[in-house]
Amino acid sequence: MGSKTALGIIPSGSGNGLAHHLNIPFSLASAVDVINQGKIAQIDTVSINDELFVSIAGIGFDALVAQKFAHFRRRGFLSYFQIISQEYLMYRPQKYRLNIDGKEIACKALFISFANSNQFGYNTMIAPNAEISDGLVDVCIFKKVPLVKTPLLAHFLFRKKIDKSRYIEIIKAKEINVVNKNKWVNIDGDPVQLNQKLNIHVNPLSLNVVIP
Repeated sequence: MGSKTALGIIPSGSGNGLAHHLNIPFSLASAVDVINQGKIAQIDTVSINDELFVSIAGIGFDALVAQKFAHFRRRGFLSYFQIISQEYLMYRPQKYRLNIDGKEIACKALFISFANSNQFGYNTMIAPNAEISDGLVDVCIFKKVPLVKTPLLAHFLFRKKIDKSRYIEIIKAKEINVVNKNKWVNIDGDPVQLNQKLNIHVNPLSLNVVIP
C-alpha cells in the first residue's frame, strides 16, 4: 500500500471475492498472462483500526461465520452453507450505533458489512453498486430475514439485486465509527479480534493492482 509495487492476483482461495470483482481469470495460466501483460490500476484500501482490507470487512453474524469457517475441516461454498444453516436460527441480531460521516445511526442488524468491492465471493453480491476506486465504502446494514424468505434473499444475492430488498440498507461513506460488542471482525474472509470501538476509513487509490 502506498508504494509503486503492484499486486498481482492468482485466485486460489475459497470465495475469491476480490478476483471476481476485478474480473481476474480463474485459470492459473490465464491469471499469469494477466500479470505478464502488466496493466496496472489504482484501487482503494480501507483501514479498520490497525488492520487493512481491500474487499470486505464485517461484524455480527458475518464475523461469526468467518470464525467458524476458519476452524472447519473443509473449505468451499458447501462448508459456508453448512455453517450458516447451523447458526442462523439461533443467532440474535445485535443493536449498533454508527457514526457515518458525522451522522449518527442506530439500528438492529444481523450483520454489517463494510464493502470496498461488491461481493463476499462466489458471486454473492452484498454491495452490487460498490466501486473499488471511488474513495467510498458501502456500509451494508442487513436485517435478519424470516427463514421462509431466505430462498428469495439468495436469489437477490446471486442476481446482483440485494439492494432492492427491504431487509438491507446501503450507505456510501468515507469514515465510519461503530462499537462491535463481540470484538470479532471478518476482514477479507479472516476472523480477527479487534477493540470494540472500530474506526473504518478509506485510503483512496492507495494500492496498485494488475488487472485484465
